[in-house]
Amino acid sequence: MADAVTMTRFSPINFNLLPTLVLEVPVGIEVLKGLRKLTIAAPERILRHGEVYQRYRIVPDSLETSKFTFFWRSSLPAGTTHKAYYYAEWSNGQQDRQELQINVIALPQGRLFEKIPVWYSIPSDMADIWGSPDDYRRGGFNTLDIWAYLSPQEKDWGERIIKRVIDQYSAADIDVWAWPGDWWWKEAPQSADGRAMAIDGEPTKDLNLLYRGEQYSHWLTAGKRLIDHGFYTHVVDPEIYRRVDKSVGYGKRAKADFRQYLMDNEITLPEDDPSVFMRRQRQYPEAVRLWHKWRAKKYTDFFVDYRKEMEDYMESLRIDRPFRFVIYSTYHFQWDSFYGYDDYETAPPYLLTLEDPKDLSDRAFDVMAPMIYPDLYPANGRRQHYDLTLPWKDTYSLHQLVGDETPIMPLLSTGYPFTVYERDLSAEMLKYNILETIAGGAKGFGFWGEGIQDALDMAVVGNLVDKLVPAEQVILKGTPFVTAPVSGVAFVKGISSPEGALILVSEYSDISQVVEIASPMPGTVIDIETEETVAKLSEPGQTFTISLTERRARMFYVSYTPVPAGTAIR
Repeated sequence: MADAVTMTRFSPINFNLLPTLVLEVPVGIEVLKGLRKLTIAAPERILRHGEVYQRYRIVPDSLETSKFTFFWRSSLPAGTTHKAYYYAEWSNGQQDRQELQINVIALPQGRLFEKIPVWYSIPSDMADIWGSPDDYRRGGFNTLDIWAYLSPQEKDWGERIIKRVIDQYSAADIDVWAWPGDWWWKEAPQSADGRAMAIDGEPTKDLNLLYRGEQYSHWLTAGKRLIDHGFYTHVVDPEIYRRVDKSVGYGKRAKADFRQYLMDNEITLPEDDPSVFMRRQRQYPEAVRLWHKWRAKKYTDFFVDYRKEMEDYMESLRIDRPFRFVIYSTYHFQWDSFYGYDDYETAPPYLLTLEDPKDLSDRAFDVMAPMIYPDLYPANGRRQHYDLTLPWKDTYSLHQLVGDETPIMPLLSTGYPFTVYERDLSAEMLKYNILETIAGGAKGFGFWGEGIQDALDMAVVGNLVDKLVPAEQVILKGTPFVTAPVSGVAFVKGISSPEGALILVSEYSDISQVVEIASPMPGTVIDIETEETVAKLSEPGQTFTISLTERRARMFYVSYTPVPAGTAIR
């Protein structure tokens, strides 16, 4: 954070006590602004072990403040380490003073991708308070995704903020995306027309699949207000349904719509009432299959109708820009993703959350952004070991379903405080996550805002983006492949294109490995991270040998340049 504004976060153990965070830092470290109902008092100078410190008191204004997120910067030299101290104070108590090591990190001034989006998805007021787009770019980011607050209750202050954000960040050549909001599907079931009916005929708290009522209309209005402010890429995070095999789609209107779907497709079933065949699934497998397909179609229709409304609105305003739609998809904390299923219609995301990636990509969305959080849902939520190949698995399997037409751009996590402290991601793990997604065919990637981007995270992302910039066309045009090593134990996969190839070799144990790999094409083989030449290959299928020691994932750029046989390595 040397000479750059970055963020950090403290989490109270018991925020019901309304604790004040007391933070003592060496002179040269400045606490700037807090997010949401945090008051940061002017610092007082104190002596701590004979050294001058600044003591900040960070005070929450209400019980809504369960996270202490704030921005700071340092004028101390990069590469230096300092001691700080913190403790909590509340009405009748005080925590013992805790020691905190602060490492001053220099953010890179590296290259950014021209066409591959790298973004951070955060609240609009966080982006507004941050207010340092040049520092934001130093983290490798060329895109910003903001959570706009445009519900009927929030729109007045929400619109003021998004106007400031798009003006400030667009001026720094940052592409700004925005959410129209996710409140509508939470509010709709409070009204009779918004409630789904369960298999027993009782109303549920889930959203009616055919709902187009008041809250949906408010959502469309929010989208149009985004367009009015110059936001033409809209993002949704529709975690609408969870385990809804017997709680959604059994009302009279839903059954009638399902029967119409069968008629439109000239399908006759021996039983067409889901209240009957879903209780006898083995007896009516084709009815069950078609009913799941119909429900997934109705889910996609929410977004098809939204897209059409936005495109028509832009046309009415004569805005000569394409509308782009991004979905944060495939959240799978308690079940598998699509990886490992020969038929995706048998996978839990399809059956339990109604997500049909093919239909979503064909009819509604320009970008599929699967939420890939190895820190949050390793081993299907059982909090066991991390699966560091999960970013590749989720990216690759989704690419196999939607093909090259719809780019896959995963949404990743930086770990704590999105998850518990013990499941934080190290800098190396964060880097591995990015490499695994690229090897799976990703055409961009972002980070979820509940996990903060501190200075170390930003340095990792910024440095890696800088190293990958020379291979941007390979990433954009590449098709993922998987192969076995010629010898050694490792997972070998990557992407190949007419411009070259990227090969990732990974193995996440602590055992050193020597691995021989066959290249899909000739050319110079360069280690992305060290920029060292590893081999020069004159024809496809030639091999090169590498080792995995401290670095458990290594990516190699093979430039598609014919090399004369026998050429020596520099």
